[in-house]
Amino acid sequence: MVSVLGFAVAGQFALALTLFFLFTAARGPSLSLGQVWMNQNLESSVRATLFSLREQVNAIAQIVGGPLLGLLAAEVSTRTALIATGIILFPPLLLYIRAIRNDKSLTTPTEMET
Repeated sequence: MVSVLGFAVAGQFALALTLFFLFTAARGPSLSLGQVWMNQNLESSVRATLFSLREQVNAIAQIVGGPLLGLLAAEVSTRTALIATGIILFPPLLLYIRAIRNDKSLTTPTEMET
């Protein structure tokens, strides 16, 4: 999210390119971390269904959001569309932070049974 917003407001090509590479480098591991987190925190009986639902919501969001952001870029500016993208990416970040704070197994070490 930060790299998208930085890319949007970057006034220099070198800075924008650096932020673009930062975004693409961070995107790959974040997808994997999301899958790991879901694997650890979901019951096996619903895991496949929720993975499928997540991908369907992602596809619908791209189908609906892509053209809308493209229209915003065409009518206003590309910078405005990129800023809007960064803002759209912010709520999921808050949800992940909330989930991590509420998950005691991630912050409290478990005792081994002897």
